[in-house]
Amino acid sequence: MKQIEELQELVIHGFTDWERYGHVNTKEKGDLILFNYNIAAQLEAKWTWFERVSRGLILNKKTGEVVARPYDKFFNWTENRVPKPNHRTRQIVSITEKMDGCFLGNTKLNLWNGGTITIREVVSKKIPVILKGMDEQGNIVPTKVIDWFDNGPKNEWILLTIDCDVSDKSGTRMGNNIPITPNHHVYINGKYKPASELKIGDILTSSQRELSDEVLHVIKSGLLGDGSLCKTHNAYKYMDGHTIEHEEYVDLITHWLGECSIKKDYRISGYGSTMCRAITKAYKSLRGLYSVWYNNGEKRVPEDLSWMDDFSVAKWYMDDGSLMHTEKQKDRAHFSTNSFSEDDCKRLASKLNEMYGVDAVVYFSKGWNIRINYDNDSIHKFWMSIAPFIVPCMEYKLPDIYKIYPYRVLRGRGKERITSVETKVLFISNLNLNSNYFNAGRKGFDIKTETGNYFCKGILVHNSLGILYRDPVLCVPKIATRGSFDSEQALMATHMLYEDYGPDLREIPYECTLLFEIIYPENRIVVDYKDRKSLVLIGARNRFTGEHYEPDFITDIADYFGFQEPTDYGEMISAVNHSVDHITGLIENWSANQEGLVVQFNNGSFWKFKSPEYCRIHKLLSTISFKNVLEAVKSGIIDDVMELIPEHFEEEVKAMIKDINDMVAYIESEVSINLAIASRDDQKEFALWVQANCPEIAVYMFAKAKGKDITPLIFKHAFRNRENSSKHLIGDS
Repeated sequence: MKQIEELQELVIHGFTDWERYGHVNTKEKGDLILFNYNIAAQLEAKWTWFERVSRGLILNKKTGEVVARPYDKFFNWTENRVPKPNHRTRQIVSITEKMDGCFLGNTKLNLWNGGTITIREVVSKKIPVILKGMDEQGNIVPTKVIDWFDNGPKNEWILLTIDCDVSDKSGTRMGNNIPITPNHHVYINGKYKPASELKIGDILTSSQRELSDEVLHVIKSGLLGDGSLCKTHNAYKYMDGHTIEHEEYVDLITHWLGECSIKKDYRISGYGSTMCRAITKAYKSLRGLYSVWYNNGEKRVPEDLSWMDDFSVAKWYMDDGSLMHTEKQKDRAHFSTNSFSEDDCKRLASKLNEMYGVDAVVYFSKGWNIRINYDNDSIHKFWMSIAPFIVPCMEYKLPDIYKIYPYRVLRGRGKERITSVETKVLFISNLNLNSNYFNAGRKGFDIKTETGNYFCKGILVHNSLGILYRDPVLCVPKIATRGSFDSEQALMATHMLYEDYGPDLREIPYECTLLFEIIYPENRIVVDYKDRKSLVLIGARNRFTGEHYEPDFITDIADYFGFQEPTDYGEMISAVNHSVDHITGLIENWSANQEGLVVQFNNGSFWKFKSPEYCRIHKLLSTISFKNVLEAVKSGIIDDVMELIPEHFEEEVKAMIKDINDMVAYIESEVSINLAIASRDDQKEFALWVQANCPEIAVYMFAKAKGKDITPLIFKHAFRNRENSSKHLIGDS
């Protein structure tokens, strides 16, 4: 209690340097401040008192009053770094099972990188994968899985057919079928509601990957020249091909396309030349651009050219342009626009005249062409404007005087954006338990994420812990989630609180913080919740003293207001046998699909007990290899992976990480030193010098000399001999 009082004093005096006390984020609303421990706290796992109480704790900034006080952070009983209650304070108060889940094991979760993974794999291996979620402002954001639930067989399922793809990479055109339990909350017509309330034609929320405005500008600029759009299934790709001699140019185009690109490819042209191409992923959102640029499959110039700038003209010139140089005439610029019509070329010539004041003329020679004449030096504005954008391997297209202009890489790596889109429910049916969907069993799975929601087979679904607090202005109860006052699930839970429960919520004891599971189980093993209430009362706590209320009190509150309760296992163990030994005995023969129990002791602490079979299966599934550690470091998710590693293996994995980082740093240092002393005036001489002096890092030297980032190459080549060595440590994620 003394520590809470100290925290209240800090809040009253406007303290903000919370990192001094632990890894905690805050959210403010009016006079209220909400505390929530963050990922750094989970990774470090020191669990200061401040981090442990910051699990949705709400204080009033002006008065310091504790507005809501949920559970403190609690741990697995096998956790050795956290003190356990002693024998005098080990009397068991309550025993409850964790909440159930509502998807079949083979249901696909939507990964942030665009792929999918089954919910069974995520839950069975406890993988903290990064999924798609939605933030409070409605933006599609990455969200990390922070809890896992394997809840055994379910008897009621419905099948939804949705008008959206399973994932960004699926390309399905036959509809998307999702088995789901009726109680699972789905984002329906702008609100979270149980799936049982769905009707054909209802609007759900899906997500779609799109190209950023910068990447779209590169594509439109490329379509003036050698770029093209092609249809693949129900989406479109952009391709931009050039001869192998201009591979440096293709590498830069790939860089400009960035996150939207796939690996460049090589092919032989009809003339026998080796070509390389920059290619994007397939995007449905390119359909609109295709309709503007193509007519019956033939490329055309759109009416609106207001978007053209110096980069666009430079890109077009590098693709279709050439230098007209003779001894009798001053240098002129030529565009071989043979695929465009006369009207198209006239519009382009007019745009060049408008931008640079040049004399651009259209003429016919094996197709329509554009020539910029030398006219009273006006052409110099054209050359000066595009020269900084001409890549080194294309400088031969410039007059000699403009080759001295340094190439400026003004465009960063292209970005991809993910936006929410609407999708419709096409069909709904009840699933017969003899259906083929249950060949692999009818167990229900669920997860919890940082945002309290996630995308599953392309649609947004919801999960959350609800914390009841009182609005200091209106003096009425509301519900927050662990990290937010105004998340979609918090607003929806508050709406349900007033819509579905009563009689008068102001009668909830003033000093009481009620804790709800906003997603609740459909049919528990012991209790059958036929009326499917949306808020399940899982606990209550005195917000002033921190006291946890007795189970009987919670039951009285639930009965009076109409809330449901989770299954209570306390009656299955006699009062005499309320001991840790009998708890472990109860779950000793549980199957692997039952994770365990949550037990409250009389000192106020909560602990999780996991069944031996669950732990055994998890251990069998637990493997890690140097290759996986390498991939995690390369992908920037090694901190997430470290959360899964058992304590006694941490040092060994940390040693692998150190080896990887040391090797990368060593190679980068060696490359920098050798580049500093090598002569690069002549490409052939440079290659011979590298082969003679440092052949073991030749691939990195050549890449660095061209201005490329060599880190991906190091990950690709430097660790080949170690990738197959493995240790049985943790899940192969």
